[in-house]
Amino acid sequence: MINSKLIKIYISLSNDCKKILRRYLKSSFVTESKDIVSFFTFIDTRREITALSVSKEKAFSYLYPKAVYNDLKIRHLIWKSTEIMEDFLLYYQTQNSLLLRNKILSDFYFSNNLPFLSNMIITEELEKIEQKEERSVLDYQTLYSFGLKYYDINSNNNRTSDFKFEQTCNALNVDIIVEVLKSACIIDSIHKVTEKKIDLPLLKPTLELVESSDYINLPIIKIYYNIYMAITFDNEIAFEVFSENIKKYEMLFEKNALNKLFRLAINFCIKRHNQNRIEYSKHAFNLYLYGIENGILIENEEISRFVYTNIVTMGIKIQEFEKVKNFMDKYVDYIQSDYKENTFHFNSAKLFYATKRYNDATFILMTNEFKDIIWNLNAKYLLLKIQFETDDLETMENYFTAYRLFVKRRKNIGYHKEYFTNICNSFAKLMEIKHNPAKFTSFTFDNQTPDIDWFQKSLESIKINFQTQNSRRK
Repeated sequence: MINSKLIKIYISLSNDCKKILRRYLKSSFVTESKDIVSFFTFIDTRREITALSVSKEKAFSYLYPKAVYNDLKIRHLIWKSTEIMEDFLLYYQTQNSLLLRNKILSDFYFSNNLPFLSNMIITEELEKIEQKEERSVLDYQTLYSFGLKYYDINSNNNRTSDFKFEQTCNALNVDIIVEVLKSACIIDSIHKVTEKKIDLPLLKPTLELVESSDYINLPIIKIYYNIYMAITFDNEIAFEVFSENIKKYEMLFEKNALNKLFRLAINFCIKRHNQNRIEYSKHAFNLYLYGIENGILIENEEISRFVYTNIVTMGIKIQEFEKVKNFMDKYVDYIQSDYKENTFHFNSAKLFYATKRYNDATFILMTNEFKDIIWNLNAKYLLLKIQFETDDLETMENYFTAYRLFVKRRKNIGYHKEYFTNICNSFAKLMEIKHNPAKFTSFTFDNQTPDIDWFQKSLESIKINFQTQNSRRK
């Protein structure tokens, strides 16, 4: 039963929504079946929803303690309960969205030959939007759908008015432009990870229209246009325009759309972060923190462990150690329980290393086995860096031999294989230079070296020590 639609829906509900569901089920109008009410009570009283705790057998035993298990009976109950759950979702949505409620009512009145009632609702909704200084995507969609209905109702007996149809057409244009630009962003993301080519014939005329008209001045179009230009053409000026506007006009976007926009912007920054563009590390860190603190990047009351780790990485890169520590402590409980401890320890070790608390970092790295193979490889690499920086050369050489073999044997890690192989090659070269610095006085790591900042910094420290020793000898 754990994989049934009913249980999946129940798990997705917020605590507030579950409270309303309990009240909803008490109504005899919803159901007169005591079995269905008891069945929902059974689900609702489980301490934890697992395959065992909500098995069909356990549910049947709860409902009919003296009866012999009947699979057909319990399956029928699940089916009926699912229908009631979906009815509740419709009720819940209409109770929480006045606009949705009014759309349903206006359609009902229009279909049942009550156009004057439908017109009252439509006029009220249109006037509310017309009074707004700035309009959201949903506002324009509403202007168009209600505008069409307004025309249908009022044009029957009047041929001399424009029935606000220019406004209706303009709303359609804005909605189409936004949807084309959104789709273009999605296509660009797909093109970057697959060979699949997707054509969007409306894109070229849409871009020409935006660039040659006042539509570019509408905040929602300006934001989508500039993020598209940024991610598709690496246009940093467009990114700056996007950055200036996204926080200012975030109220015009629903959370899901805002989430996608922030992710596109962050990915734009991460690409430049990987090119050692420190200003974009700062951009990414600030976007991440803002997105988390305002709930934009929190989904289903969870923060992805990868998002959590990226924030720590960016913060360390720009040396915002206090902000990183505060973030880690404040949001650790938002990580999925299976990965919470591992994620916190892994990132704590990174922060301890960055602040030169080598003993604390080493303790975590030596006493934890990280579930994620990439994190495991990174943890072992971090230990090597600590051993190098603390001049624990004998331990480092033995550990490096084991690490190199560990990397060589890893399979199914995709492009990470090349990254960690290059790490090993660079580390081997660094050890060679450490043992014979006189031979490599003009050597430098090239720009393709992974973690080049650390390798170049370590190389410089070797050269400085070598020069200092030479000076003393003279």
